[in-house]
Amino acid sequence: MTWWDAEILARAGTPVRRRSWLADGGLVGKRIVFSAGAGTERAVGIVRNGTSEGVVTTTAFVAADFQADDWEAAQ
Repeated sequence: MTWWDAEILARAGTPVRRRSWLADGGLVGKRIVFSAGAGTERAVGIVRNGTSEGVVTTTAFVAADFQADDWEAAQ
């Protein structure tokens, strides 16, 4: 699916990942999900990679990720 499809899942609380991340060694655990942050709406993008977690940045989510069509739910 495209990012625009995956974003709907991520905003609903389902972690998503790119299929290509699975073949990229250290990125096996990398997932993106949205969190409520200080409010009640899931509006803060969070990158989870193994046990680490942080807000999505332009280095964690690049232009190629927007254009990719290999997004999937990461259960």
